[in-house]
Amino acid sequence: MKKPSGLLIGLISTIICLVAAELFLSHFLPCPDPFANQKKAAIVSYIPSYFPPHLRIKFEVEDGLPGVKKGEVSFSVNNVGFRGDDLKDPKPVNEFRIFLVGGSTTECRLVDDADEPARKIQNQLNRRAPGGASIKVYNSGKSGDKSFDHLAMIGHRIIHLEPNLIVLLAAINDLVAAANAADYLHFHDVDSQELGLGSLLKYAATDFQIGRRMCRIIDKLGAQTDKQMFQEITKQTTHFRDKAQARMKKPVSSGPPRTDLDHYRSNLLTIIGIARAHGVPLVFMTQASTWNSKVDPEAEKWHWMGLAFDEHTYPEDLLDAALESYNDVTRQLGAQNDVPVLDLARIIPKSLEFFCYDCHFNLKGAERAASLLSDLIIQRDLIHLPVDIGENSLPGSASK
Repeated sequence: MKKPSGLLIGLISTIICLVAAELFLSHFLPCPDPFANQKKAAIVSYIPSYFPPHLRIKFEVEDGLPGVKKGEVSFSVNNVGFRGDDLKDPKPVNEFRIFLVGGSTTECRLVDDADEPARKIQNQLNRRAPGGASIKVYNSGKSGDKSFDHLAMIGHRIIHLEPNLIVLLAAINDLVAAANAADYLHFHDVDSQELGLGSLLKYAATDFQIGRRMCRIIDKLGAQTDKQMFQEITKQTTHFRDKAQARMKKPVSSGPPRTDLDHYRSNLLTIIGIARAHGVPLVFMTQASTWNSKVDPEAEKWHWMGLAFDEHTYPEDLLDAALESYNDVTRQLGAQNDVPVLDLARIIPKSLEFFCYDCHFNLKGAERAASLLSDLIIQRDLIHLPVDIGENSLPGSASK
């Protein structure tokens, strides 16, 4: 009987070592799959954009980011994927439910859970409500969401959660989408291109812990493109200064960005119709930003959202004018359909006192927006509690 060759013994030993290393890493030092989302089969969803329940993320805020808590920031969502307290089912009889709907400005991911807008509004309103009334505010905002995402979220989820008031802040993501020629009719085919051998091998390798670590090493050694930098949602340290510098290097268009106000108007009208059909009061908020600021020359240094445009960015005065055209649609529809409009774009100064970059609120901005909305809700008498607990209704409100 022949003895095993040195090559065979080495191969068997290597396999045993790899298996042992994989088992150890899987059980004691697991690393997440960097391509987990790409490996999932495309399934059409009634709510295409949402956070999974009980998601928890920690952000390490970079030095110098204006007006944001230094160090680690907690971002978490409840049992239905919204920022705020867990949502109870069935709904308590004394609970008045307010839902905030929007994109990243509403989401406020760099403002800690204790200070984000929904929490602030809930605390402020409950201080003004007598005992027995329970005001709950849930924040469904999510980065990148556009008016068709808001429409899906409201129509297919929030309405079924028995809202008493819905607050919508939209515009900027619709502008970015239109500038990048988004198809609002959704007539395009679902992307189903065939994967090449390289992608298949990459996905197969990252099914294993060793492969995932090798992939991370390769990524760190390679240069990051502007597109990767824009799309990245880091769970560790923010890199907005780097993103702003990358934006400054992009070519600047001489013309304005493309807009698609007709489809934006149609989506907002549909949201108005849904709310009205279900007897739910609606409030609009306009999109504030620091673009084209005349009061804070430092603001432009933190602007990075120009990376969102595929080929080039645009002059700030043209971006600001385009965003205002979306805000004008919001104002017009509010006036025509008796929907209160909180005009943040005309109230909050274009200053780093209130924004950390572009259109995203810092701590003071989130506090200011929350206070303005709380005041509007009280002034417009928008909170009404069930008739059987009418004695607990807010001052000035009429029980129904």
